[in-house]
Amino acid sequence: MRSERGLQIQESQEKEVTGHDIEDKVVEFLAGSFDCIASIEKTNRSGANDKKGIDAVLTFKDGDKMAVDVTAGVGQRVDDKRKSMTRNPLVKVEAERNEQGRVVVEKSKDLVPRGIIQVDMAHWQEYGVESVNGEVMVYMPDEKTRIREEKDVLHQLLRQIDHFSSINHEYETKTEVIKNALIAELKELQNIEQEL
Repeated sequence: MRSERGLQIQESQEKEVTGHDIEDKVVEFLAGSFDCIASIEKTNRSGANDKKGIDAVLTFKDGDKMAVDVTAGVGQRVDDKRKSMTRNPLVKVEAERNEQGRVVVEKSKDLVPRGIIQVDMAHWQEYGVESVNGEVMVYMPDEKTRIREEKDVLHQLLRQIDHFSSINHEYETKTEVIKNALIAELKELQNIEQEL
């Protein structure tokens, strides 16, 4: 029979694994959903960037970058992430290598704007993931669900860009083109939604 403490540790580890699984799904979802994103560099778990609250670095087609933290959490942990972003809305991205020594995250020359993407754990646990010819697909029940999730991500990032741009001129400058790209994606989604 396991002790209560042992059960709590196991539950915590299971939540952590589930949280990491959802982070992975969301990053793959971003890569397959938005044409304005040219590439995504996923950071190493417990690496230098992960400790700074960076799960992935999005590179947009114009070359601008955004460091995002994906979370399925709620409560104090998310509040702490938001406070950290408020203190430092721009971050330096560190270079990271994989186990084979290949660079998986490029070091940023300049500070990069941050963003937080918060998703509903219950919904994202249900979405399936499959790798087909090296491309990872995130399966959702229907097109309306996919559009809802895409719009949610876009709205979150746009709200953050508006908020931090109003209090930090450098953030505003670094996200101006990103904001326009995200707005264009949102308009395209709204058009698709009207056709459904």
